[in-house]
Amino acid sequence: MTDLIGGRIHFIFAAVTLAIPQVKGGRVRSLAVTGRARPSALKNVPTMIEAGVAG
Repeated sequence: MTDLIGGRIHFIFAAVTLAIPQVKGGRVRSLAVTGRARPSALKNVPTMIEAGVAG
């Protein structure tokens, strides 16, 4: 997460508990979640399936 915020990498797969504060703080943007349902804290973030990534 530190490298993402610092601009050294472009994306990561991170645990929701690690990502939520960064997303809510506006430091990173969440494109999708890998679970079957949207987490209650990230209701505006689609699942990978909803974003068009099947399987």
